[in-house]
Amino acid sequence: MVWAAAKGLVPMPFWLLAMFALCGSAAVVFFDAAAIVCCMRNFPTERGNSAGTLKSFLGLSASLMSTIYVAAFQPDGLSFLLFVACLPLAVGVLTIPFLNQVPYLEASEIEDQHQYMTTGRRFGVLYAAVGLIVVFQLITAVVQQTHGLSHGQSLGVMVGMLVLLSTVLLAPFGSGGVVSRPAHQHGDSAEGLAQEQPSSREEGGEARDTERGPLLRNGRDSSMHRNGRSQEAQQRDMKAGKAMPELTLPQCLMTTNFWILWCALCVGMGAGFTMLNNLAQIVESLGGDKQAQGVYVLLFTTVNTIGRMTAGYLPERLLHARGTPRTIFAPVASAMTCLVAILSAFTNLRWLLGCAMAFGFVFGWHWSLMPVLTSELFGLQHFASNHALMHLAPTIGGLLFSATLAGNMYSVTGRAHNDPPGSCFGGDCYRTSFLVIAGVAAAQTVASMWLYLRTRAAYKLEYLQLRKFAEEVHANPEE
Repeated sequence: MVWAAAKGLVPMPFWLLAMFALCGSAAVVFFDAAAIVCCMRNFPTERGNSAGTLKSFLGLSASLMSTIYVAAFQPDGLSFLLFVACLPLAVGVLTIPFLNQVPYLEASEIEDQHQYMTTGRRFGVLYAAVGLIVVFQLITAVVQQTHGLSHGQSLGVMVGMLVLLSTVLLAPFGSGGVVSRPAHQHGDSAEGLAQEQPSSREEGGEARDTERGPLLRNGRDSSMHRNGRSQEAQQRDMKAGKAMPELTLPQCLMTTNFWILWCALCVGMGAGFTMLNNLAQIVESLGGDKQAQGVYVLLFTTVNTIGRMTAGYLPERLLHARGTPRTIFAPVASAMTCLVAILSAFTNLRWLLGCAMAFGFVFGWHWSLMPVLTSELFGLQHFASNHALMHLAPTIGGLLFSATLAGNMYSVTGRAHNDPPGSCFGGDCYRTSFLVIAGVAAAQTVASMWLYLRTRAAYKLEYLQLRKFAEEVHANPEE
């Protein structure tokens, strides 16, 4: 409808056009939630890597679409808009048959007599693909900015990018094939496992509770007991080191942990949006060329993808290796936000690029970390609704810090300098805004540390379960 309105085929008022654009943007959350929930249920011992890879490709999507536009559509924006409208539908129709929850997937890998690529190596292939695409896009973007590219060269860049993107298809090979098989199709021992843990058709809610457990599979009895208790009792259990709760959205709203996470995401993402949305004005206020913001935005988004990868991989590996609670990385993220905001408040044009890259890293860090914490602290059974509400935090954070705080302080400082209306020149144009953000992030660091203290006992249980699973894998001579 947006394309039809822009083409002049369907006249419509601006408010209706905005509503269609809003619906299209909201659809991204549906794709995001479906993919994350499915992957986390299939790989409960690799939730961080699941979110890290998915969020990394999401972070790359804008860069990939920009490459396609420059090579195949520029300057025909209307045709590109139609392409953007049709592409998600086509990709969804082609890929949705492969998006499926496979019960006992990891157990089937243990029991099968064939040599399969381990789950960790599979995610390693995906991380390598993301890394190659990031490096490729960064190099080609720098060359384009400095020397320019002809139309033929731009087409070559697009083809090279698509070839690198296709390397993600290597992940299923050597790990069971493209079509995944439940455990009962992998031999006699796997059938015994399937009998021990009946399917959802045989035992209904019990099996579903087992598969949707918030921290790995905690057993049918504990899941049934957990779902039948109030959120207060479940929170007390979590502090005592027992299984983490399985909460509905209304129950989440009544917990302290949810609002600590929500505020951490609001502050961290709001700070990132403040830098990203105001880069042109920041460059100009520091004496640079406003049109040079393209390089800053490029590096911001590139390092943003690296931050998403790091926040997915590093907490997962430390949890597996040492039992480090994932919640410890929430205060780390808030502390990094505080430090980068302070540096940005007193930066000059020479160091602005470093500040933009640092903000991009922290920005991406929040995107990967928070969905995993949401699934672990509140469970997967109601993850879609919990995750959707958590997604409001970046929107409100951007409105509060980027639009309201930074926008108003920029205008006030410009008037104090007697600069032309709508302009501000000087290193203090955004200083107050970044100092306020730093203060709020410092307070959030304390709150996130409280969250870590509240949940570290429960993560000991997850570490023991991870070790048990690893022992089973290493005990298999085929592994």
